[in-house]
Amino acid sequence: MTPVAVPKLYKGQDARAALRLTHSALLQANARLSASAGWYDSVRHDYAVGALPQ
Repeated sequence: MTPVAVPKLYKGQDARAALRLTHSALLQANARLSASAGWYDSVRHDYAVGALPQ
């Protein structure tokens, strides 16, 4: 659940390169959010069925 680093963009940078960096960061962030949601769903399920860690 660590945050994704914001891409370093600079003035005069090729817009396509900046878009690729931004797109990659967003894909990585979305993947982490999906993984976090899956983890949380499993915690909720385990709690519901009483399978808490000892």
